[in-house]
Amino acid sequence: MKPIARLTAALLIGLPGVLEAATLVGPVTNPANHHLYYLLDEDTWENSETRAVELGGHLVTINNPAEQEWVFSQFGSHGGIHRSLWIGLREANVEGDFQWSSGANFEYSHWLPGQPDNSPVTGGERYVHMLNTGNEYGHPGGYWNDLASPNVAFPTFHPLCGVVEVIAPDSPRLSIRPSSLEICWDSSTQGLYQLESCSDLAVNQWTAIGSPVQGNGSSVCRVDEVVPGPALRFYRVVVLP
Repeated sequence: MKPIARLTAALLIGLPGVLEAATLVGPVTNPANHHLYYLLDEDTWENSETRAVELGGHLVTINNPAEQEWVFSQFGSHGGIHRSLWIGLREANVEGDFQWSSGANFEYSHWLPGQPDNSPVTGGERYVHMLNTGNEYGHPGGYWNDLASPNVAFPTFHPLCGVVEVIAPDSPRLSIRPSSLEICWDSSTQGLYQLESCSDLAVNQWTAIGSPVQGNGSSVCRVDEVVPGPALRFYRVVVLP
């Protein structure tokens, strides 16, 4: 029997860091685009974005009315609590220059009439959230409002929870060679990917295999020079920011 026959491998995809970042719910798949979404604990916009990157994505990018409706209906009243939802939109450079943290083009918006207003009460508002239902101003839930982070001036908008969006690559394919494993997956031209392996999901310690791979719009591959043995190996592909 060849030694490689004793080697067992498993593949994980689209859930980078999921055991490391606290979430309230997720991943939840949006059937319209097959992206993965998470609802985070209440936190600042900055900390929520950091946690989103740990999960392999960014705070959510809203591309159209259907996605706007789906995200708010899915997470805006989760657990029977009316929540404001941090999204990935923020002022990146100068006042009024709103950009998505994902790098996507800013083409769709759902501002509350009169917003953004950069309220002087807070000393400036750089971050965007979906308004919670039942706020004391009577603003309809789901509309966008600019806000400071952390939010101190408007407690009626609490709890403020981030929504994460992860665009996972398609399932990878595994090929067994005499002394190695080749893992391939479909990529986008804008994606930067890191293949990682783990031998024990309970310990959850992942090791990078090679350097990050730039997507090319088709299949990309990495080879893991495996030492033959009985250990179980798991693989995941992390989409880097």
